[in-house]
Amino acid sequence: MFAVMSKASPGEDGMVLRNPVDPSSYMGMLVFKNGSLSREQVRKEHCDGQWDRWEQMLAETAPGNGGAIGFYFHSPEITPTTGEQFGIFRFDGNDQEVDSFPSSTEVRAVVESKFLAMRGFAQGIGMEEVKRIIATGGASSNKGILQVLSDVFDVPVFTLEQSDSASLGAALRAAHGFRCAQKGGFVAFADVVAGKIDYKLAAEPAPGAKEAYAQALSRYLRLQKQLLERLQNVAKKPRVT
Repeated sequence: MFAVMSKASPGEDGMVLRNPVDPSSYMGMLVFKNGSLSREQVRKEHCDGQWDRWEQMLAETAPGNGGAIGFYFHSPEITPTTGEQFGIFRFDGNDQEVDSFPSSTEVRAVVESKFLAMRGFAQGIGMEEVKRIIATGGASSNKGILQVLSDVFDVPVFTLEQSDSASLGAALRAAHGFRCAQKGGFVAFADVVAGKIDYKLAAEPAPGAKEAYAQALSRYLRLQKQLLERLQNVAKKPRVT
């Protein structure tokens, strides 16, 4: 997750760098390891590996998932840092840890979990006033996932015609560098890319989702804190060989 920020607010998780295309602002960056990895694992286990089945199951559940919250660390996570610890941790609406969720609940939980984490950690490094999201990558073609993203952040989500944004960005940065070299000084990146990027509205917040996720976020952050403390205590225990 990247964001343009007017001021630097570094935190323990995430990074804040100078914006490479705007000297007057900063670039916030959050890195997660268990994003598509966890979604794909749940898709294999609960949807027979089929994305259309995934979409159907996601539609069977409502924003907030009836209070079900999951933490999907199929491998040690970067944000939040879990050290060498990993695992799947599920909590019902009463904050009680459970061994499993119904398939539809699992599908929504793995999506909501990552987006709630993004929103929570974004606030921690100054990404508080999110106005819109531009989704790229393979998951940006999945309408159900984009809808949850829009609902969790309560902002519209846009996509690009080209989902592989890294190659497009590299080409535009090369063009930007060339224009700066031609002028012999800095040229606004917005002037270089004007008319060259076509954004398409992909999702808007659903009615009632804002309230559901405001409540879910506070619970998610509280349960996450408790879980991380537990994992840290496990890591401190001496190993018996």
